[in-house]
Amino acid sequence: PALDDIVVSPAVPHLNEDVTITLVGRAPMRAPALPITVVGSAHICRRNADCMPVFTYNTSFCSLFPSNESACDPAASGRPWAASRSWFLPLGIVRGTYALQVEFYSSAGEMLACYEKTDVMVLAELFVNKVRDLRDAIVSFAIAASSSYAVGGMFPFLSRGLLPQITGFLIIGIVVGPYMCNLVSHMHIYLIGDLINRISLAFIGGAAGAEIFLPEFRALLLPLTFQVVFISVATLILCTLGLLVVHETGLLPITSLAMQSSLTARAAVSLLVAALMTARSPASAIAIIAELKCSESVGAKMALGVTVLSDIVVLVLFSLCTQTVRIVTHGGEFGPMVLLGVAAQISVSIVLGLFAGQLMRLALPMEAQRDDDSAEKDELARSSTFVPLSAVVGVRGFALLSILTATFYCAQQVCAWSGGVLRVEALLAFQMG
Repeated sequence: PALDDIVVSPAVPHLNEDVTITLVGRAPMRAPALPITVVGSAHICRRNADCMPVFTYNTSFCSLFPSNESACDPAASGRPWAASRSWFLPLGIVRGTYALQVEFYSSAGEMLACYEKTDVMVLAELFVNKVRDLRDAIVSFAIAASSSYAVGGMFPFLSRGLLPQITGFLIIGIVVGPYMCNLVSHMHIYLIGDLINRISLAFIGGAAGAEIFLPEFRALLLPLTFQVVFISVATLILCTLGLLVVHETGLLPITSLAMQSSLTARAAVSLLVAALMTARSPASAIAIIAELKCSESVGAKMALGVTVLSDIVVLVLFSLCTQTVRIVTHGGEFGPMVLLGVAAQISVSIVLGLFAGQLMRLALPMEAQRDDDSAEKDELARSSTFVPLSAVVGVRGFALLSILTATFYCAQQVCAWSGGVLRVEALLAFQMG
């Protein structure tokens, strides 16, 4: 039998509650010899691809269905089916990441198919255990972040200037993550990953926006436009042709392309992947510019400008390519609503960014430039007050980070609030603010 999905309900099970596993698939077009044996197992994972079986369920395929079901009937070729089983999770089960495996065997004991669902979280039910798991996640992240900051800073010296600090940060992140040492596990990422991502991306977006001052970029607008156009066109052509050549020649089978029935459909999917490859990382650009202390140079401004314009290009290309793939694979027509949707995304992103920018002006009021003597007097006056200058800076920094995080959260939730009709690009909103 062909298995399309393994559904876990609830999606994140907790101890001391029932969990339901549903197999969703379709009967084979050419029925194998009956009976078929189904072997399901649950594996607790120490790290990625390092799991140990802790539970096994063995039954015949036909027994998964009520007596009136005919999913295992050879005459029901290609017929969709679904089968569910429920189990109770006691409090003594180990909390963490599990992998579910389903195997089908013929009457002769030959394995017909094997399917796996990874990264299934089983979390605590008791409050004290929830606090312990959250504590472990925070401490692990703090150790990983501090070691990354300390060791990553040595990479420019160790590489004799060939590698920037961000390379060290990335390597340390891989080493301490769930794919190697597992100091920061999949469960830790699930518990605090969303919060850290929101704060980090908000900070990155705010840093990118702070480096962009539109009057300074007016003189660079024409060369920036040419660079973005040439980079985008070259990326689309090279990546699309590269994916098609690699797949069609058999050098590297690509699943998403193999699922398509025609060369036109494969070309459309390759074009969609190429559109995603036109995206640029503001975090890398800002980190290297800050490390080299060259934010005032023309090259740094060009790099940041390309990042900003590429963000708009990616929005347009992704929407157009998505619609193209939908037309080629499912049929339909290319209407003006696609371009109107992109225009709405960009407009809402700009409005959200301008609103956030006005809030940041309230949190961080701009002060007029002073000469050195007046600045020194102002510093002495502040130090004589009851409120230390460091406290004022801390409060303003917290307010700024809160506004940035709230802006990023709103940008993420616009899609859910609008029922999937409208999406907002957070990075574009930060840059406009």
